Amino acid sequence: MKGLNKVRKGIYSLDGFEIQPAEEFAVVVHPFYDLHGKKNYLKNLYNFLNDFKGPVLTLEEYNVMDETIGRYRRNCHAPDRFFVKTWDSFPEPKEIGWRTVRNFIKEFKPKKIRAAGGYYDCCDEYGYSGCLGDTINILKRDFEDIEAVEGCIFGSFVNSNH
Repeated sequence: MKGLNKVRKGIYSLDGFEIQPAEEFAVVVHPFYDLHGKKNYLKNLYNFLNDFKGPVLTLEEYNVMDETIGRYRRNCHAPDRFFVKTWDSFPEPKEIGWRTVRNFIKEFKPKKIRAAGGYYDCCDEYGYSGCLGDTINILKRDFEDIEAVEGCIFGSFVNSNH
């Protein structure tokens, strides 16, 4: 991956990092997966990424990671932007496990997690579905206050608070 710093195994950053407590943390999943006809989504996502002051962890498919990094550098470069490679079309981390991802987020001691990008569909008996929905379900094991960012998701938006 061009121009990334390795923070630790499987976690990369644009410009190094320093772990400091953050009130909010954001997780973005496959943010550029399906952009056909979604100009408002892209504008909203870039506004969110530029305005968000806390750390952002982006889960992105390993085969498009360089393209995503390029988009971040051109449109929304800010400090504390981290990346984890995922498998193709799934939010499952490729080089590390979910426990490592959750432990990394815990190091920042966030009180709230904002979630964006990815598919996020109605809940069923198992929770939410889609790549963002699956990620939220997994993060709920360790974090209570997770909110999907309206205007910055694919799929239906049911309820912003979980």
